[in-house]
Parts: sequence; structure tokens; C-alpha cells
Amino acid sequence: MQDWYSSSRARTENGKICLRRKKRLFFHISNLHNLTYCMTERTKKLKKQKTEKEMLLCYLNCANDSGEKELITTERTLQK
Repeated sequence: MQDWYSSSRARTENGKICLRRKKRLFFHISNLHNLTYCMTERTKKLKKQKTEKEMLLCYLNCANDSGEKELITTERTLQK
């Protein structure tokens, strides 16, 4: 009787340990998914900022007054 009880108790303890490991693994996988999502969003923002920078540099290289007016309007839109 004693051996059955101790082996049953050991199995339930092992089952609890396995369950905790599974929960911890699921938690890490969900955190990894969140991290990946944040990285893609920031990469998109970075690409957008690079294109805006290229546009501004193009406007700055314009020699006529219309380029300066466009630069002022784009600066105002970017500030909003």
C-alpha cells in the first residue's frame, strides 16, 4: 500500500512539474510572438521615416522658391 501511494504521489508531482513547464513554454512563445510583432512595427516605422528623410533631402536640394514652399508645407504636416 505504501509503495503504491508514494509512486502515485511521485507521478502527480511529475505531472505538476510537466504542466508548469508547458505553461512556462507557452508564456515564452507568446512573449516571442509579441516581440516579433513589435519589431515588425518598428521596422515599418523606420522605413517610413527613411523615405520621409529622402523626400526632405530632395526638397532641400531644390534651387527654386517652389521647393522651399513645398519644404515648409511638408514640415508643417510632419509636425502635426
